[in-house]
Amino acid sequence: MLILLSLLPTGSAVKLADTQFTLSANPQQGFKLLTWLTLTPEFPKEARLVAAEFACNVNKDGALRFRHLNMPQYVWGNVEDEKAVAQQVLSKTRLTVGSVTASCDGGKLIVQVTPPGELATAFPDLPLDAAAVEVRRNLDISPDVTFGAGGLRVMRVPFNLKGGVLSTPETASGLAMGVTQLGVLKPLANGTQALPVSINPNLPHTLHVIAGKSYNLTVSGSQLTGWVSDSP
Repeated sequence: MLILLSLLPTGSAVKLADTQFTLSANPQQGFKLLTWLTLTPEFPKEARLVAAEFACNVNKDGALRFRHLNMPQYVWGNVEDEKAVAQQVLSKTRLTVGSVTASCDGGKLIVQVTPPGELATAFPDLPLDAAAVEVRRNLDISPDVTFGAGGLRVMRVPFNLKGGVLSTPETASGLAMGVTQLGVLKPLANGTQALPVSINPNLPHTLHVIAGKSYNLTVSGSQLTGWVSDSP
């Protein structure tokens, strides 16, 4: 799904045709936001793609780097394009692209989407063929947070929230899942058994997936806060 942008003023260094977002995580970097920016063709330049990754660095500040991916099916932007994009979307340690803003707080990645309710638009659960999934995993750009008809997925684990009851059907993986709300941590699955939990959907709640490390994602309206820790 492409989110069309028309936020750039006429005469700016670069013009964005569209963009996609991938929110992923790993034990070393924690959560990171990869933004796929397609630059509008301007003669003699054709349309080209720039992949900008925003994550919290060792100083717990937000930092932007550009990924140079071995994906020859795309025309990639050059260093000048990357510099122009950085000037366009980065303000100190905050990334803003259209309706999505990313920043860091104490090493935690905060992603805000406006208007409220547009999380599913920014991070859709799109079907991919097996080859595409394998390529993305090898490049560490596989989406680990998505929204779809089946609910929210974190680290590819589905979480369903209906009628104030949060549950997960994922019990065969051996992973442990839980949720924290109002400072109370409750298990959602113990590796073999699902344990549905009643929560207030209007209040922030943090989902936990234990896979070597604890992958934590707080959902608060249209804001996501993600971090990786040794324990929930």
